[in-house]
Amino acid sequence: NTWAATGSMLSPRRFHTANLLPDGRVLVAGGYHPLTGIQTASDLYDPATGTWTKTAAMNVDRYKHTATLLDNGTVLAVGGVSNHDQASAEYYDLDEL
Repeated sequence: NTWAATGSMLSPRRFHTANLLPDGRVLVAGGYHPLTGIQTASDLYDPATGTWTKTAAMNVDRYKHTATLLDNGTVLAVGGVSNHDQASAEYYDLDEL
């Protein structure tokens, strides 16, 4: 029931998504930064080590999107604001992370 500082994210961002994965890691995807713009970057946070690692980037830059952990072991990212395709959807296969 307390907060504690941990490792810094690899890519500063806001308006991203964060999904708690079945193995306890957290997938952070997309987002926006005023200097770099809309992001495709995705990072994994491991609470066991307090570290962040890069993972596969999204195909479409997006922020203010949704991301849902599905029963089949994928994370579905949908919509949001994009420079390329605001009506798109894509998914991560967690077995490949």
